[in-house]
Amino acid sequence: MIGDRATTLKEAYRICNVEPLQGETLKYYVDLSDIRKTEAIENVSTTLDFLEPGECTKIVFTGHRGCWKS
Repeated sequence: MIGDRATTLKEAYRICNVEPLQGETLKYYVDLSDIRKTEAIENVSTTLDFLEPGECTKIVFTGHRGCWKS
């Protein structure tokens, strides 16, 4: 399967290394905070600001493992 494109989510998962970064791999971290857009954070903040006390909403955070969603 090396060199082939995944056509299903299952194939994509099997191709990817989902293990946490460790050791020498960490030296390749690139800080992208200067170019990261904050529009999404501002939109979430605005949504929460406009809620009345006791009112609920649903906000979905997506991203790969380890991208600081929590």
